[in-house]
Amino acid sequence: MTDIDLHVIEPNGEEAYYGHRQTRIGGQVSRDFTQGYGPEEYVIKQAMPGTYKVKAKYYVSHRHDFAGTTTLLLTLSSNFGRSE
Repeated sequence: MTDIDLHVIEPNGEEAYYGHRQTRIGGQVSRDFTQGYGPEEYVIKQAMPGTYKVKAKYYVSHRHDFAGTTTLLLTLSSNFGRSE
């Protein structure tokens, strides 16, 4: 089984991930999906200005040469659900 963990480093340097799911500026990471396809999500209602760094950490429970292809899909949205 493979597991890809989402990590987001916010402009203030704080890292959001499965072990630190809520940040001081309001960022939140969904629960860690270790037995399937996720999705793992990061959301923030009022994003502070600056650069957000998105990382993915890959884990596999067996030799990765037998794991086959693994796909990562990243979707970025802003103003989601707003009429403006």
